[in-house]
Amino acid sequence: MEARSKGFTGTIPQQKKQIKTLETSFAKLLAVFEQYPNLKSNELYTKFMEEVRITEDRVNVARTSYNDIVGQYNTGVTVFPRNMVAKLFGFMVEKYFENEAYSEDPSSYRVDLD
Repeated sequence: MEARSKGFTGTIPQQKKQIKTLETSFAKLLAVFEQYPNLKSNELYTKFMEEVRITEDRVNVARTSYNDIVGQYNTGVTVFPRNMVAKLFGFMVEKYFENEAYSEDPSSYRVDLD
């Protein structure tokens, strides 16, 4: 909740780290809820899951927007004659933002609360 309330501030690498932390936290929390099916019937759980879904949608929109901008930037850096100027001033091709949180093994998120 703390990561969500702070928002995404700082430089692009800092924001990427914040997003990864948030996604990892969500995955861990969902794994805990999977272990306790009776929680799913709770009204607060339902409201919380809706908030999680909305937050994940916002992160996905921001990631897509970032990747679109990086694609345009990379095209500008690699296409002649702009690539000559880009090389002169040290502009390099940037990496796309990938969703690494879901590529990890979900079984690593299992938490025993008993």
